[in-house]
Amino acid sequence: MANQSFRRAGEIGMREKWSDGWSHYLQSACGFQHPYAAPCLCSRLSGVAPALLVTSEDDPLHDEALGYADRLEASGVSVRRRVFASGSGWTSIYGKGEGQWMAELCAEFTGFVRELRQ
Repeated sequence: MANQSFRRAGEIGMREKWSDGWSHYLQSACGFQHPYAAPCLCSRLSGVAPALLVTSEDDPLHDEALGYADRLEASGVSVRRRVFASGSGWTSIYGKGEGQWMAELCAEFTGFVRELRQ
């Protein structure tokens, strides 16, 4: 949580929400930073199932997400990436409403599953 994308999270009012959520997640998961709690920290990624990685330009975890995708690909894992534009409305997952991004996400997921079947 010390990268540039997370520091920008303060600009959209998400930094504290994400920091608090991460702390709560770790306490409920195992009480410390374990690779199962944060797969992007795992050292062995070969053999992992194909991944659909979704993030947004204004996602506080944007940098981690893309770094994880890079590491998966370097390990020979098939990765499909989708980066939503800033202000796409994905933050509505924290409140009411879905926005256009949800329809785009559903289409992306459908395409990902279709590729897996080929």
